Amino acid sequence: MTLTSNSVLRVRIISTLVSMVDFKGQRADVLDAMASEYADLWTSEDLEIRTSRGTELKWRNNASFERQAMVNEGLLVEGLQGVWALTESGRALASTLSVRHAKQIARETARRELMWNELQGRLSSDGMASAEDTRAVGMYSGARGVYADKEKTRTEFAPSGILVSMRHTGKHYEDEMTSDGMIYHFPKTQQPGHDKSDIDSLVMAHKLGMPVFLISSPAEKPTRRQIFRGVIEAVDLNVDTALITFVHDDALPPAAEFTDGEQPFQLTDEEVTTATRKMTVRPNQKRFAFEVVKKYPGGCAACGIMEPSVFEAAHVHPKADRGSDDSRNGILLCANHHKMFDRNLWTIAPDGFGFIFKPGFDPIALGFKFDLLSDSVAKPAQEALLARHDKWAKSN
Repeated sequence: MTLTSNSVLRVRIISTLVSMVDFKGQRADVLDAMASEYADLWTSEDLEIRTSRGTELKWRNNASFERQAMVNEGLLVEGLQGVWALTESGRALASTLSVRHAKQIARETARRELMWNELQGRLSSDGMASAEDTRAVGMYSGARGVYADKEKTRTEFAPSGILVSMRHTGKHYEDEMTSDGMIYHFPKTQQPGHDKSDIDSLVMAHKLGMPVFLISSPAEKPTRRQIFRGVIEAVDLNVDTALITFVHDDALPPAAEFTDGEQPFQLTDEEVTTATRKMTVRPNQKRFAFEVVKKYPGGCAACGIMEPSVFEAAHVHPKADRGSDDSRNGILLCANHHKMFDRNLWTIAPDGFGFIFKPGFDPIALGFKFDLLSDSVAKPAQEALLARHDKWAKSN
């Protein structure tokens, strides 16, 4: 395997300096940032030691030579001891690269839309396709659950490629899927390097607002493929999950993460008549659950358990009373404390966020570790807490 070319090294140097304060950095810091950002892309020869330079890796030595060539061409500042810094010409080149990046994004988006349209012509009367159909249109290939088609999507801007599709069998991960989306759990296999690359490609698809495809195999028809077109609406790196919202044949939304805080709080579904920044509003309990989990990094608000398999996003104003799927109407609980909450064994004081218990019930016996909502979490909307407290008071 050959060394990374100087032209590629040049792009990586520019991209790294663009991300640094004032477009400059110490040599060691620039090279360390490049080592991390492109860790999966250095060739085996890149990682050999150049014996004439002590213990320095070949790619680092070559990057220094390329840096000098860039100084000679006026792209990097001359005369700064140990500092690599972009000149005005270097910054202009960086802008040109960004334009090229935008064109690549547009081409890749168009390619995916063509895939979707071609697939529609291959669907059978049951609305499904075969595995061969997904491969024929370029939507999926290989045995891994995440497909980025690196040959077509990997660039200097997306070194791990851009996720195209995911397989969902329901066998290996606790992915929670409904007709409008799913909470997708990041892959964890015996190949951590491949897992990181898969996750990086997923995050890139999210950042760029790319259409992605979820390929599902119904249990009753394991050889058939049901295809969903969607977007990765949000990513939570704390719990290694992504929220995928299906858009089907609708227009693609802009690349922006959903946040409830941008909209006025709505207590009930009847009040939900506006749209989010991304798409026409519709009940989406997966989005609700995803956003609630993000707000509670300490786990269950009552006992602090950190086991994701027992997490439940509870509606403060109950769903049975048309409580909305706004995450500000939510609280993260374990299954046990959610059930107790719904049975009015306890509630939350709207004024001080302390836990209040039904007479005769001991919080320690109920497994409570805390006596109020943590200061470190976003509190539910006051309107939701008042409605819940009124309901609890009437039941007691």
